[in-house]
Amino acid sequence: MLFCRNIIFSSNSFPQTLSVEKHNLSLLPRVESKLFNKVKEFFDNNGVKLVYSDYAINHWSFLEYIPGMPISFNIRYSIDDAYVIYKGDAIKKGGLNINKVAEASSLLVNSAYFLGKDYSWGDAEIYKRAVGEIKKPGNTTTWRAIGTNHHITFMVNHLSNQF
Repeated sequence: MLFCRNIIFSSNSFPQTLSVEKHNLSLLPRVESKLFNKVKEFFDNNGVKLVYSDYAINHWSFLEYIPGMPISFNIRYSIDDAYVIYKGDAIKKGGLNINKVAEASSLLVNSAYFLGKDYSWGDAEIYKRAVGEIKKPGNTTTWRAIGTNHHITFMVNHLSNQF
């Protein structure tokens, strides 16, 4: 018998480094929801509420950045069973050039993975860059915010539709 009412279940399958092909959309498996659903039944049967948690679009370690490591432009986009990743050029090599960002955004917007410009604020930002409505690329913090906003919206929708 378990002696608690709630357990927060947090998992993460996002890799510590983005070892994917540049300038293409790559899929990395996302298993957090599947794993949660597998263990949830056990806890439900024992009267314990299992609370979902994940690390969004980053690795669970405190910092992904290693001093001196070149930072690359990337898009991180959550879908049902995967993370869709676009890895661009290093920032020092023009990775945040608006033409390159627009091309990457367009690649995602025109893919089967894109959930629509009205899905979340993050999706609208990607779409606006893809069609040239926004003329500034943003910075790496902007792109983490875009991906995180999409991920949170995606997870809220996903979890609310499970019950």
